[in-house]
Amino acid sequence: MQTLYRMLLVCLMSLPVSGSAQMPHSSQHMNDAHAEQYGIQEVVELMQFVCSEIYPRPTPSECVDRVKHGIMGSADPHTQYYNPAELAQFKEALSGSFVGIGIEVGKPEKSSPVFVMGIFPESPAEKAGMNVGDLVTHITVGGQVVSTSSLSLDTFVKHVRGTAGTPVTITVQSGPSTSRTVTLTRGQVTQPQVMGELIEQDSMVYAHIHSRAFREHHHAEIARTYQSLSQKANGKLGGLILSFERNRGGVLEEGVATARLFTRPTDPVLLVRNNDGVSPYAYPVGFTPEYQGDITKGLPILVVIDGSTASASEIVSRYLQHTRRALVVGTAPSYGKGVIQSMRTFRNNTGIKWTSAEYLVGALTDWVHVQCVGVTPDIALHYPDIPVETVIRECDLTGHVGTKGAMPGSATKPSIQELKPDEYARLLHMKDAWTTYRTPILRKEMEVRMRLK
Repeated sequence: MQTLYRMLLVCLMSLPVSGSAQMPHSSQHMNDAHAEQYGIQEVVELMQFVCSEIYPRPTPSECVDRVKHGIMGSADPHTQYYNPAELAQFKEALSGSFVGIGIEVGKPEKSSPVFVMGIFPESPAEKAGMNVGDLVTHITVGGQVVSTSSLSLDTFVKHVRGTAGTPVTITVQSGPSTSRTVTLTRGQVTQPQVMGELIEQDSMVYAHIHSRAFREHHHAEIARTYQSLSQKANGKLGGLILSFERNRGGVLEEGVATARLFTRPTDPVLLVRNNDGVSPYAYPVGFTPEYQGDITKGLPILVVIDGSTASASEIVSRYLQHTRRALVVGTAPSYGKGVIQSMRTFRNNTGIKWTSAEYLVGALTDWVHVQCVGVTPDIALHYPDIPVETVIRECDLTGHVGTKGAMPGSATKPSIQELKPDEYARLLHMKDAWTTYRTPILRKEMEVRMRLK
């Protein structure tokens, strides 16, 4: 292990000190250089001491892995290092495709059994007749039947996932006295990121699109889903209800491309505020939107958010609200994540993700920030008899990145009610239609949670 530390120290000490290419060799600069090199030497000595003395003593590779995690983890909650296994898991989560049985699960209490929150289409779980609200009370692990009440949610998910074609046996409870043991065959499943249906109320028909996450092709799936719903309604849609409840975000360019589905293609949507200043956002090289321009052709848009609406979904929500293109309703202000992460991978299948900027919604002459403030609904949404979940927000997290603030001299804009009174009246009807549709679904969820407690 001593050889490893000597090699690491030689490599680090040979690095140029910060700004050495730009700064003259003044006395102050030389002092700074010596201080930086001494600091690097201290880090190596600290690593040597801890990895030699800590009990139980880690292997050299384990120790280096911990140091990498520690360096990246010391910045902010979204900056981190990924070893090969973690990077593979991260990419799998980002793709939304994995080997399993196709259920979305939750646990309201640590000692509760697992309950099913969602069933993926054409998955082993759907084919086995499982339903939302079912309890998974037991799972067979290594030949032993284990109660899911004794497992963490992450551990349960690891047991359910595995190799395609292999069996997994679970006990499913569909009611207070209805229980069955089923063996399912694991398969490749994809978590849907966009779902749509028609909502009817008082002879009006509205397209409802629920966005669950922002992965690749998100904006295209939104556009195609809307086109399909419009055809089902024979082109007689009264408006679009766009739900971002429990959507934690995802790919940045998909958020921008989704916002541009409801406005002119050339309208500015996003700015980037980083260490070099503020500049317009540009799509990454190789990304070209499949759809652009207002797919609704000017129909009213109601956006639904909650305390878990975050990141890319906040970009779309805040942009449509800021430009008065949509009315935003919700049970609480959104999560308030207004920072951007960049990603870099290395040849040894490791990677790093770091916070590289803060995003600002709008144009250079008219923008708003989201970090730490989120999106405040235009109208508070109340589901009868359904309590609002308490959510830890972005800037409640230890080590969060603070915002550099709002646009200087920004003026208050007229509300959508003042600008478009007739459309506002239609949007209120859409809000009522949404509440009527959504409340029974939330009540069923709440009943399951109460039964678990």
